Amino acid sequence: MPYQIANSDNIPVIVAGDFNVPSDEDWTVNNRAQHFGLAVQWPVTMLLKSTGMMDSFRVVHPDPITDPGITWSVFTGEENAVHEVMDRIDFIFYKGTIKPKSSVSY
Repeated sequence: MPYQIANSDNIPVIVAGDFNVPSDEDWTVNNRAQHFGLAVQWPVTMLLKSTGMMDSFRVVHPDPITDPGITWSVFTGEENAVHEVMDRIDFIFYKGTIKPKSSVSY
């Protein structure tokens, strides 16, 4: 049985934070070049989506290639990005009667 975040789709629910894991919506087959040739179905984001929750950043910015939304790397600069995973690990998921007007990453 899937987890239930709320008993009704009419109840607004927000789950946000630094999850310390990437998103399955970012590590896609079409985006493998950005992730060492891998496409990964990350279980944390898949679990949230299985409850009907939506990733606010991917709703507003659906293309992970043009809008990666990077929020993590210990290194900065293009020369270091070759050896370091650049990822989006901070999320705002939602469900219910609310919809994002914008969603940004820093």
